[in-house]
Amino acid sequence: MSINRLELFVLILTLCFCGCSLDLEVASEREYMLQALKYQKQMEQQDKEPVIAPLGFYEVLARVLKYNLDYKTQSMRRTYAFAQFEDSQMAFWPSLNSSVDFNSRENFSGSVSQSLITGTTSLAASTSAQRNVWQGELDLSWDILDFGLSYARAKQLGNQVLIAREEERKVINNLIKEAVATYWEALLAQRMMPQLLEVDREVAKLLDQYKKINEQGLKNPKELYQLRRELLLTARQIKNLQQRLIGAEIKLASLMNLSPNTRYQLAENGLPTIYKLENMDLDALTLYALQYRPEMRAIVYQERITQQERKGIFLEMLPNLKLTASNTASSNAFLVNQSWMQSGINTSWNLFNILKAPKKLKTVELKKLVESYEAQVLARAVSAQVHISLARALHAEESLGIVLDYSSNQDKLYKQANAEFVGGKINKQELLKEKLDLLIANLEKNQSYADFQKTEAVLLETVGHDLFPEKDIVDDYSVPELADLLKVSWKHKFKILNNSTKL
Repeated sequence: MSINRLELFVLILTLCFCGCSLDLEVASEREYMLQALKYQKQMEQQDKEPVIAPLGFYEVLARVLKYNLDYKTQSMRRTYAFAQFEDSQMAFWPSLNSSVDFNSRENFSGSVSQSLITGTTSLAASTSAQRNVWQGELDLSWDILDFGLSYARAKQLGNQVLIAREEERKVINNLIKEAVATYWEALLAQRMMPQLLEVDREVAKLLDQYKKINEQGLKNPKELYQLRRELLLTARQIKNLQQRLIGAEIKLASLMNLSPNTRYQLAENGLPTIYKLENMDLDALTLYALQYRPEMRAIVYQERITQQERKGIFLEMLPNLKLTASNTASSNAFLVNQSWMQSGINTSWNLFNILKAPKKLKTVELKKLVESYEAQVLARAVSAQVHISLARALHAEESLGIVLDYSSNQDKLYKQANAEFVGGKINKQELLKEKLDLLIANLEKNQSYADFQKTEAVLLETVGHDLFPEKDIVDDYSVPELADLLKVSWKHKFKILNNSTKL
């Protein structure tokens, strides 16, 4: 190659590298806006069964199970993990490569020969190749060691699929727990908010009356200020109660994958009944949790993955055996045989892998030890959670009985105060105070009932009990059908746990 051609080649190469340099490309405001509009449109689209009637408890759970995006995302992760597992099995196959080569010269590839004994040079130059040659090859090869390593990796990916399945169980159990809690908060808001608004309006009306009385000077200012102070405290109490209830319905709509502006009602009938937490064997519940909690089950699969890593290290220590077979065809007319079959066996052994193995095995053993300690920590945490969840559920059950009694007593007090107001014995403000106390008692009654239901859901999630184990066929059911199935499983949820002592 002459110096001019070399300089031209370097120049072209330099220009290519300069042209391939990259700069940061910040998205434009238009791109951000288009993305925002896309997601807003997705939220507004209702590709699900419309809400045409008040939603009962089990319909809410069914909609969460069928349409919640967190669950669908985890379900797709499991599907993706399974696809990776299936793809990994393709590595078992031998390699089949085809190639086509074309070589062209401006002159013949010719040569002469010289005798190494006499030094005599042959005068007749000869060639064994045409100037333009096509050659095709089909090559089949199978690497036995790669097959073994691919098998071990596929086994690991298979266990990753099973871990993803347990993570899916965890997501749906957490969602059901959250849906139960949010359902009762939303129902509480639906029940109590109108009553709180009514009392709020009456308090505002009384405050306006006191303001006019003060302007007219018809009452002792000190006494008037004391009355206004009590009313303002009542108004502040109402606002605090309203604050507790705001947003619950929107949060529940989000769990059901409904648009935040979707209007719906919750049914007051068909509520789950209270089940006494009797005959709960704490040790049996702990054993149940250690057996069924998704995190505990994932440990089994993680141990398998680590064991496969150990097997892989031993496989790497073995010599490799490669089997090859190929069929080649050439357009070179000077060849005696323009097509031929070829086969071979090749063996190689990386002896350094034997030296590396002890270090790698030690690392794997340390990993197993770490996982063992992590499993012990998790098992202790699960055991503690079971103890706490059952204690809280039993406490919520006791509290509910007291609150129901308190609410009944407050209802009698309000009826008495109302009779006294009609008889002129007390004023409007005193009646309002009793009415607010009754509202608070009713709120606490509903809150206590909701807390008990939530503690039951937390207990179920803590022990790893699946309300609806057949998650793979959720899409095959309509919301009413799913609701009926959930109603049955919810009814018998603690019967299964009570029978866990038979494990």
